[in-house]
Amino acid sequence: MDEAAIAVRSAARTWFVYGTWSAPFWFVGMEQGGAPEQGSYLAWRQLGGGELLDCREHHLAIDDPLFRRWHHGAKPRIQPTWGGLIRLPLAYKGQDTGRDYVRHYQINAWGRSSGETAVVELSALRARNLSVDIARLDFRQERVRTLQERIAQHKPIFVACYGGFCCKDRR
Repeated sequence: MDEAAIAVRSAARTWFVYGTWSAPFWFVGMEQGGAPEQGSYLAWRQLGGGELLDCREHHLAIDDPLFRRWHHGAKPRIQPTWGGLIRLPLAYKGQDTGRDYVRHYQINAWGRSSGETAVVELSALRARNLSVDIARLDFRQERVRTLQERIAQHKPIFVACYGGFCCKDRR
């Protein structure tokens, strides 16, 4: 097995994606979006290979402008899935939920190691949609148990589940 394949397999088991377990606001999705490229997994290993990474640091470590676009410029693009989710903690705290506030939160707080969100995935493997054939069920039960343990331990204010939870599981 080459280094990239090892990184992908290791991430599939132990990488829950972004933020900090001690965050008050948790978001749980099915899997990371995007192409199943290996640069993301190699960057995960390079940044320590922990259960959670800093979203911005990880995206900047991947040598791909598609990832950097969510974090740079005066008005970075709002990532489509994150935009609606980011409005939840803003609204919960009674803050403005306009586009400029969402952008600011996306850059400075979303999935940050020092932030207030945990952005967790049931599968760490990337896929554009549920019809993409990836091993998304590998380690599923183990990951769900770990997630249950972390919720019991850290007691977040809320856990918002989103995505294809009502869809039939596919490999």
